[in-house]
Amino acid sequence: GKILAGEFEVDAVKSGEEALDFFTRKLPDLVLLDIYMEGMDGFEVLKKMKAQPETMDIPVIFLTADDDHEVETRGFKAGAVDFITKPFIAAILQQRVRRVVELFRLRHQLQQEVTAKTQKIQSLSMQIVQALVNTIEARGQSMNGHSLRVAKMAVEIAHRMRLTDDEQDVVFYMGLLHNIGRVAIPDEILQKKGPLTEAEQEILQQSTVIGGNILKDVTELPTLWQGAKYHEEHYDGSGYPDGLKGREIPLGARIIAAACAWDRLVSEEKLSNQHVRERLAEASGILFDPRVVDTLQQILAEH
Repeated sequence: GKILAGEFEVDAVKSGEEALDFFTRKLPDLVLLDIYMEGMDGFEVLKKMKAQPETMDIPVIFLTADDDHEVETRGFKAGAVDFITKPFIAAILQQRVRRVVELFRLRHQLQQEVTAKTQKIQSLSMQIVQALVNTIEARGQSMNGHSLRVAKMAVEIAHRMRLTDDEQDVVFYMGLLHNIGRVAIPDEILQKKGPLTEAEQEILQQSTVIGGNILKDVTELPTLWQGAKYHEEHYDGSGYPDGLKGREIPLGARIIAAACAWDRLVSEEKLSNQHVRERLAEASGILFDPRVVDTLQQILAEH
């Protein structure tokens, strides 16, 4: 302790048990740990440190009187970053401690910078997606906010169906971008008042295939395209573009389909909660996956 006290704040304890108790009050930048101690030895202390999130990343240098390669190998496998053999040479001890502390401080700063950059990139990506969604919705009637409402409901359904966090993220983006294929549909069809002709309906239906093709290039989310292509498929096989049936339809697309129907019933048809639930029940097993509808019904029953 005296060798390092001039440069570092040093706290000394007498045993492994005292060290673990000390860590509950204060987390050091570095631990110098003797291998051989009364009671708990250094390896056991290190094992307990690695088992706790608060202490698992604190660098540990083992102190030993042994010149045993097997002991060193065991120590490095356990997670030690260095070994210092007794008796100490003051200059070497100071230099090694200084090097490890500086290295781990630099690593911590780098991790913080990477985290900040990642968050910035994610924020920018979300802004770009939202701008694209706004562009799509500006071209159609009764679309204002539709994609975001669908995305929020879809991710709530996915959460209650116990999909993983990553799967829920994909479902959210599926909801935002499920209508992206409409960028290729003429305005006179998207903005037409009244029913579409059969030819116009066929053109509109092609938007699902176009959307799927656009999103297939998003390799970071390799299943994202499925929401755009298959959200108009029906559980009984009567939908489009491929007439998929039941669980042939990807789960994300089944969730988006039900969330879309909910939003249309509420936002366009202005139905009450009770009437929305009745319509969804009627379509369960025909248009929509019964499990997805049951989950959506639970959500609506709570609101």
